[in-house]
Amino acid sequence: MTAPVAPSRTGRRKHGQVALTGTNLNPWCAAPDQVWAASVVLHANRPGEPVAAFTYSGLPVHDGIYVLSTKSLAGLPEWEGAAELTLAVAQGETRVARTFLRVATAEPVLIGFPFAASRGEISVSYSVRVANLEHWAGSGLHIEPPRLVRLLDETSGARFFTATRGAGLAPMISANQGGLANRLLPFLSTLDIAAQAGRPAGILWGTNAHCAASLDELFDLGASGLTEDGGDTVVGVDEPFFDYEPTPRALDLNAVAPSRPILVHSIRAITADPFGRPDGAAMAGRFSGLRPSVAVMDRLAAFGPHDLGQAIGLHVRRPFPHGAFRALERSKFTLADEVYRAIIEDLRDNRADVQTLFLATNDPAFERRLKAEFGDYILTQEKRSIDNTRDPRAVQDALVDLILLSRCKALISAQKSDFGYAAALFGRRPLYRLGEAEADGGLDVELWNDGERLDVRRYRRGEDARAFAAPSPS
Repeated sequence: MTAPVAPSRTGRRKHGQVALTGTNLNPWCAAPDQVWAASVVLHANRPGEPVAAFTYSGLPVHDGIYVLSTKSLAGLPEWEGAAELTLAVAQGETRVARTFLRVATAEPVLIGFPFAASRGEISVSYSVRVANLEHWAGSGLHIEPPRLVRLLDETSGARFFTATRGAGLAPMISANQGGLANRLLPFLSTLDIAAQAGRPAGILWGTNAHCAASLDELFDLGASGLTEDGGDTVVGVDEPFFDYEPTPRALDLNAVAPSRPILVHSIRAITADPFGRPDGAAMAGRFSGLRPSVAVMDRLAAFGPHDLGQAIGLHVRRPFPHGAFRALERSKFTLADEVYRAIIEDLRDNRADVQTLFLATNDPAFERRLKAEFGDYILTQEKRSIDNTRDPRAVQDALVDLILLSRCKALISAQKSDFGYAAALFGRRPLYRLGEAEADGGLDVELWNDGERLDVRRYRRGEDARAFAAPSPS
């Protein structure tokens, strides 16, 4: 394969008002002549050389909240490369937003994050800094031109809901547009922190390939204290808080003037205490304050009068159907069916206190196999759809699973899924989070309660399910 030819180690391209500048680009790197026409292609520098970076400048924005997205492709079909990306949006010398991620795939990965602007008509820059790009002849990191979408406009479909009101202070707004649990966790913790600070709170909610259901398809808005707002409250948000990094960080309320709104974009429950953790009682109370929609209530009623108080809940997450986010999904949900089957067998044979197991999964074939093998020991809710990416009914059924899991005496879920974590937190139940299976067949099991990790245990098949025993009294 002939490598692309770079103009120089530092190059600049213009297209309309937008300019593309590259720095520390080695001779194998390339930038498109027309900024919006093709991908930037980056290749590894020799060890010790500065990392490669490029910046799009002159992107026009107005007041509001934006989502900037792009696609990245690392490597070639016969080689999967890896890279660490630092993405940033800035106005002049002021950084507006930043996020980190690691790309290690030969399939396109959608990347992006929101940011807020509140200074009239301005322009911003979007930069990508690339480190630790693994090299192989002909390999490269392809990053497509960025796409800007303004939330609360006709194309995005996002709607803003006020959850609580306050007198005189600016609001805190939860804006995550990911999956169901990754929306509820930051939203409910935002409500709690806003209440402590005396701020009003709200949530941005749009339908997308992560969550196909609107907020009112999941919850009764009026009974849940949610009021749709035209979006005027959002204008002026210029204090984004992002928590996507591996180590959670706390929101420093003292660093933000009470008159400045705060945009919260996190995949997890946030905290204002640098040494703290989510308040389990507060999160459970906030979740119980959300009244499910009529459709969700009907699904809960259809589940029947089963008492889950003596059941263990097991959440088994599999990749979305139809290949949605295929590379990311396959990298996250890797525990084999046999691991889960062995755990169920050990619980059935060695835990007399566990009368039944409630299974919540988006894998109908695996569910059928388990029910055929274990019979009445396995309890499930009948789902209408598993396609959370396209079908609102699938998200409604997922919310039913979340509620039912929160009623079980304890939960088991993989570490890489926040769904089981959310159910345990909302129900204040012990949670056993499964690590990756190792060559000897064992895996680490983390014991969590009220959002705090208490212990790490080792599980191997046939060890009397001791890894899933309740914590000893302190």
